[in-house]
Amino acid sequence: GDGGDMWAGTSFDCGCHRLSEEGPPTQQQAGSRGFWYKYWGEAATLSTFESPVLCVWPAGFASLHDRACEVFAQIKGGVVDYGREHSERCGHARYGRCYEGLYREWDAEHPIHLVGHSLGGTTGRMLQHLLHIGHFEGHADTSADWVASLSTINAPLNGSPVAYALGLQSDGSSDVRALSCGWLLGRVVHVAGFLGVPLLRYDIGMDQWQLGWWHGGSLVRLASALVGRSPMVEGGDNAAYDCSVHAMRKWNAEMGPGHKGTYYMSFAGTSEDAGVDPRRPGRWAGAVE
Repeated sequence: GDGGDMWAGTSFDCGCHRLSEEGPPTQQQAGSRGFWYKYWGEAATLSTFESPVLCVWPAGFASLHDRACEVFAQIKGGVVDYGREHSERCGHARYGRCYEGLYREWDAEHPIHLVGHSLGGTTGRMLQHLLHIGHFEGHADTSADWVASLSTINAPLNGSPVAYALGLQSDGSSDVRALSCGWLLGRVVHVAGFLGVPLLRYDIGMDQWQLGWWHGGSLVRLASALVGRSPMVEGGDNAAYDCSVHAMRKWNAEMGPGHKGTYYMSFAGTSEDAGVDPRRPGRWAGAVE
């Protein structure tokens, strides 16, 4: 369906506002655990007149496509539009929440710097791709030039084996092994979505799947997911599948290497103590043998 969502037409505040027109804002995209309010630490407080910082919070478990559509609406303003073709193919509602917009002037003349951690990095790649192909209906002038730079932090740009460890089949399909961690997590999301935001501490998003008890047929969908197959989990339109090596190989081929005029930077971190070579645990980087 194209709507019927509890949040459709409801205005949301993302929590970190643009302060000036001095320079391109820096927009921070959270990863799959973006519902945690301390996600960015002090980074969200670094906004200045000369260098505004915007914070967006796409659904943590949503696919790259759906997350990119949510980020676009949060920045530009308006109702989240996942696209008619995509929504019909994946079996969820076309429209989502309504946002007032953190930076309504956003266009090729007023580009932004994208910074994304983990899944937020690949979401940034997808967002620029959708801008490039003119995906957003009602915004005919979008282009890759709306993005001045894209910086990723520990992003699975080529996919991650974690997706398979969670239960995704290694044959490239979107099937998830029954009773695996990923299978169980998907059912937890179903239950949390059914109970609704007022009953939980965290807003998991995923409104396009109409999981809430206030939607017609939601109880049947929940029961079907608990005892059988879930289109949201096993259908491939979710974060776990898009983190896989198979999915990112497909997306990278479609999105291409990048766009002229945009600066790209990828940062990789390690939990090892400073000075330790992460490739050789226990060995100091640059140590003389």
